[in-house]
Amino acid sequence: MRQAASLPALTPAEVVALSVERIAIVLVLLFFLGGILVSAMNGYQGSDDARYIAGAEAWIAEGVHVARNHWETRLPYVLLIAATGTTATSVLALHIVLGMALILMSWRLSRPVIGPRAAVAFAAVLAMAAFIQQIAGRLQIEVLELLLAGAAFWLVRQRIGGAGLAQLVTAGLLLGLAIVTRQTSAAVAIGLGLALLLNRRLADGVSLAAMAALPLVAEAAFYWAMTGDPLARLRIDMGHVLVEGQPLPGGVSTMGNPLFNPALGAAWQNSTQGILHVHWTVDAFLRLVTYPTGLLTWVPALVLLAVPRFTFAGQQPGLRRDVLVMMACVYLVVVFVLTLAPEPRYFSMATYLAAMVLALGLTRLAERRPGLAILGILGLAVAGPLAADLNPAPRPVVPQVVALLQSGAAGTVLHVSGPIEATSRLALREAGLSGRVSGAPPTAGSYFLGFPGNDALDLEATCPGGVPRLLEVARGTTSSSLAWDMVEILRLEPLVPAEAAAYLRRERYVPALYKVGC
Repeated sequence: MRQAASLPALTPAEVVALSVERIAIVLVLLFFLGGILVSAMNGYQGSDDARYIAGAEAWIAEGVHVARNHWETRLPYVLLIAATGTTATSVLALHIVLGMALILMSWRLSRPVIGPRAAVAFAAVLAMAAFIQQIAGRLQIEVLELLLAGAAFWLVRQRIGGAGLAQLVTAGLLLGLAIVTRQTSAAVAIGLGLALLLNRRLADGVSLAAMAALPLVAEAAFYWAMTGDPLARLRIDMGHVLVEGQPLPGGVSTMGNPLFNPALGAAWQNSTQGILHVHWTVDAFLRLVTYPTGLLTWVPALVLLAVPRFTFAGQQPGLRRDVLVMMACVYLVVVFVLTLAPEPRYFSMATYLAAMVLALGLTRLAERRPGLAILGILGLAVAGPLAADLNPAPRPVVPQVVALLQSGAAGTVLHVSGPIEATSRLALREAGLSGRVSGAPPTAGSYFLGFPGNDALDLEATCPGGVPRLLEVARGTTSSSLAWDMVEILRLEPLVPAEAAAYLRRERYVPALYKVGC
């Protein structure tokens, strides 16, 4: 009987190299975990994550049903939360696991394409990148979308490099799931299709499209069975601009269907605080490459893309071209087709590939100037967590709210401002205190907790007789940023301008407790 051919045994040098590679990946994952846990900003935010958790709880309570808003249409994500738990701890743990899975997947699947050293560097850059730490730490859907779409990208690259049909089939299914998870992955489908066409693989392009269509067809069949309309998910999704609180004049869109809507694109309020505002068609790109979570990835990546003979030497033919095509597809689809707000998170796939380009550059630099490459990695290791933690949130107030209610010092019902109510909602529910917090206007004699530096409180208002309407009785604390902690360690406080120091200390989120006079 013929025996199957065995794989060639590894040489002692190869065994050592593989062991070092695996140890490096373990260290990378530990760094990522530490970066998530060290920031007081990570965890439940009371924003989009609250909507997804509500959707998951609806599936637990009601079983199969039709989504009531665009958040609940992202079934792979919603059902994953439902399956793993809807407590603050379980949801954060899920996102940390997804972040680790993204890093592991990127290392393992990119390895046959860009090589072992570059793959390890890619995993390290991802672990240190502010945008990956933030989407995992702050409970954002992008971490699952990137896991699926990123895997599809690398499997297609393997196919272009000569891998079998199995990689293409798997890529198609993952790509379809990514699109079902969030419609921004349609850009990835276009980018991968163009890559296959540019590499003269028309048949593979058709096969990829056919496999990617299967999850979409299954979703359409579900909505057809439930509503009689196979496109119901699309119609629900397009209503996202009608949800109050959008960065638009009036808070909602009155400009009709958001698809291919230049009037809507021009109306999105630029949130770069007036910096680099040129025109709505380019503002998203300017924010993407200058925002703290993307700055350290995008600026060097753009430089490296401009010197392909250095960055892409020895890499798969057409890799640089296909990366640029993918980045362009993501931008065009998000800005001009879906007409989404100019938020960096919508361009996650492009930033993911920018991280890969940076990893290639660091690998090439290590071959020529190892000392500079080590300095670059150390710089990312320090700057990445600092940038991820930089954007403030009201999270540190949550344990203070719980302590106030448990002590009874603030009466039976504590009135709070909107940001406090949203951020503390899940913790209060888990502590059995939900009924003791109200977002309604406070009445005379009650207690009110707010952020005087953020909530535009009228602290000068008086009641008849000159009694202050809001009499401060106690002031809480907040958690300063990691960047400010670093400033203090280095004793550089006198060099920081007062306004910047206040931002880094997060003074806008220092809570104050008031007794309401009238």
